[in-house]
Amino acid sequence: MVDEIKYDKFGDVVRNNRGIFGDALEEHDKVEARPMPDGVHVEFQCEGCGSSTRVVIEWPEIIAMRYMVNPIYAFRGRPDIVQSPMSWTYNVTEQAWMPEARCQHKCNFFYGIRVLPQEPARWLEAARRGGFAYPHEEAISKGCAALAQQAAQRPR
Repeated sequence: MVDEIKYDKFGDVVRNNRGIFGDALEEHDKVEARPMPDGVHVEFQCEGCGSSTRVVIEWPEIIAMRYMVNPIYAFRGRPDIVQSPMSWTYNVTEQAWMPEARCQHKCNFFYGIRVLPQEPARWLEAARRGGFAYPHEEAISKGCAALAQQAAQRPR
């Protein structure tokens, strides 16, 4: 039997160029989140078709996620609070909130963004520092905290 040669033909490329694709994969996976007056603008490339996409997560949705309350349940039937609600799911395996929204361009892929549990608090703090804190944050926080407490008390 002939021994296989254990030589990586692409070792120098990977070492010198941060992978055989250079920065392309890093750019593809890059997600930028910017707190703005109407919420957090999340910009990313669709994993299916590569189209640039922007999603706005409104401040009330962010407040709900901060309390680990699904925004769709917290604000169901309340268009006065959330203008364009997105359906969210908390993925226990990934420990992140994931939107149940699909690409509006060509491919109909699910958006591949994740909101980690610590991000809503950071975004709210950044908004306060930026001078555009959500005016009803305290009232919505109280409501979401009550929903979270009720959910914790339910028998499983």
